[in-house]
Formats: sequence, structure tokens, C-alpha cells
Amino acid sequence: MTDLSPAQEWWTAAELAEAGLPDVPGTKRRVNSMIERLGWQGDPARARRRKGRGGGWEYHYSLLPVRAQQALLAQVTPAPAE
Repeated sequence: MTDLSPAQEWWTAAELAEAGLPDVPGTKRRVNSMIERLGWQGDPARARRRKGRGGGWEYHYSLLPVRAQQALLAQVTPAPAE
């Protein structure tokens, strides 16, 4: 078994809103509501303060709904040979 990870592992709320991932809201405001409702900032291993100007938070892709994770992983998974 291989340990796959997407090209981008850490995401801001704005990036998640723009990504068009399944089961992830399409606006920053709704993404932030989902983050708050699900308590993502309470997980220090998968939520961190963003470094640099502006601050904010970044979230590891493993916090995303399963279908969103699958969509990200599908972008790096080679298609099966026929």
C-alpha cells in the first residue's frame, strides 16, 4: 500500500471555497461556518495558524469530507491501466 497525499495538504478557508470540492461549501463564509460547526480548530495536529502576513488558519486535507479527500487524491492517483 502506498501513502498518497495531494499536491496541497494545507488549505485556508478561502482556498477551500475556491477549489470546488464535493461536499465543501463554495463561499469562504460557509466554509468558515462548517469549520466552526465541526470544531476543526480544536485539532492541533490538523489545524494550524497560518504563517506570514494576514495570519488566519490552515487546515489539513484529512479534515475534509471523504468525497473531497477522494477528489484531491484522484488528482495524483494514476489511472489504472487497461
